[in-house]
Amino acid sequence: MTTDAPMIGQFSGPQDNAPRLPTLKRTEPVETPPDVPAEPEKKTEADTTKTPEEVHAEFLSGLKRAAIDVVKAREIMDQILEKSHYTEIHNLRKTEIVIRSRNYRDTLRTQRFLEAESPTYAVNVDEIIMRYNVAASLVRFGQRIFDHPEDDDKSSNTEIEKAFDARLRFTETLPSVVVGKLGTLVYNLDIKLQAVFAEGAPEDF
Repeated sequence: MTTDAPMIGQFSGPQDNAPRLPTLKRTEPVETPPDVPAEPEKKTEADTTKTPEEVHAEFLSGLKRAAIDVVKAREIMDQILEKSHYTEIHNLRKTEIVIRSRNYRDTLRTQRFLEAESPTYAVNVDEIIMRYNVAASLVRFGQRIFDHPEDDDKSSNTEIEKAFDARLRFTETLPSVVVGKLGTLVYNLDIKLQAVFAEGAPEDF
């Protein structure tokens, strides 16, 4: 409810005005300041260092997320260390597809191409990386078998790059949806390898 403003020259207050209570006897609730949260304690380097048991537990969790058991992880690691690559077989309906892990040479090749092309958009970068990874990993597609001269130490750079170019050209002739499927297979393979070689695997695991 609002009160009419006093007329000019009127100094008396409203008729229903009551005497003010002494300051110390006011009954209005007094607001209390909110609690200020305590500043979190800074963690020292010793606090953030994980124990070997914690690191190994994280390693096992990573294998579980990648749907790999310890026996399969050992097999993958042994193949990588002995043959420098790991191979997987997949089936797309009646078409058998064989892919393999890549070498560091393949990573450098992709980096050189990206530097030369300097793509503007992130989607173009992702597409180039996916296409080059598929071509580097492809071993067999149905009846088509592809060479990987890099497995032979006597192969020249020319032979290795010629074989890669042949795989890349074949990949570019496939339907987009098939290339996308191959890209997913290669990506999942990379996830497995990262889990297998993550920190926490004991030397004799």
